[in-house]
Amino acid sequence: MKRCYVIACNRSGQNPNNQFAGHSLIINPWGEVIAEAGESEEILSAEIEMDLVKEIRKQIPIFTDRKPEYYN
Repeated sequence: MKRCYVIACNRSGQNPNNQFAGHSLIINPWGEVIAEAGESEEILSAEIEMDLVKEIRKQIPIFTDRKPEYYN
């Protein structure tokens, strides 16, 4: 579980030696793809909801398991 947005950028198009797949993604904290580019060059955008991040972090409080006294 990510608990944050993931923006994955991938090259598209081609050069003399390679074909690039494209399909850049924007993924919300639940792991759902909220925007996906195609195989050609394009600008990808989506609205990022910071309240969603706060809500998920309250539901899944991973930092309560930390033991800072063990870190050096």
